[in-house]
Amino acid sequence: MTTLALDPANRSAGALAIDGLLRESRAGAPATAVPRPIVTLPAAKAIIVETWKLDNNISWYGPGFNGHAGACGMFGDNGLGPEDIGVAHKTLPCGTKVTFRYNGRTVVTYVKDRGPYVPGRIFDMTRGLCEALHHCFTGGGVYYRIG
Repeated sequence: MTTLALDPANRSAGALAIDGLLRESRAGAPATAVPRPIVTLPAAKAIIVETWKLDNNISWYGPGFNGHAGACGMFGDNGLGPEDIGVAHKTLPCGTKVTFRYNGRTVVTYVKDRGPYVPGRIFDMTRGLCEALHHCFTGGGVYYRIG
């Protein structure tokens, strides 16, 4: 390996003082700084990302549970009725707002019960919710988001 000799014309003029200015040497006169143009920037806008998740195994429950109060006690004095719109979830706190979307329909409801108890399922809809979404079967295609 060959090491090239340093050019003596570019050698250091000594140590740099604490208040010294470090500059690169330039050939010729220093360039004149051009002022930046004044530009009006558009107002900043919030970026909102709606995080929708797909539930491919959503189900509904109803007739056998009608009249029951539910684990959260949120179905009123007569318990669960066929017109009640709610959802069952195993771990979300009772009263958590959940928005569902299916085939152009969007319904906002709350966690009102515990379940589902079938492995692999995330939500059980009440009969009222499945009718509002027009999804009264077990299967996919329902999107949801918490909040």
